[in-house]
Amino acid sequence: MTSSVGYIRLHGRNHPSGFRFEANDLFDADIHSATVVALYLLPDVNLRLRPRLLRELKPGTRIVSRAFDMGDWKPDKEVVVEGEHVFLWTIPPHEEQRR
Repeated sequence: MTSSVGYIRLHGRNHPSGFRFEANDLFDADIHSATVVALYLLPDVNLRLRPRLLRELKPGTRIVSRAFDMGDWKPDKEVVVEGEHVFLWTIPPHEEQRR
């Protein structure tokens, strides 16, 4: 995260309004207003976090994970960047919104 924060500080004039990095406990942080969540976590942590992401994030929120997937939740897109897998998911409509 330090290199990411440094990059934003260096190129800060180009980042969107409201953009911020947070360092928090993943399972306690208030994530409901996030529009993008970036993860670089081991697979078992991704799987533990997945139900919370699906429950608390708004439909349309994007999740990006470097190197590790989310088990049987198939990504919308998977690319290889400099030899590293990057996965993208979009939070689907919540169950009650589909009815």
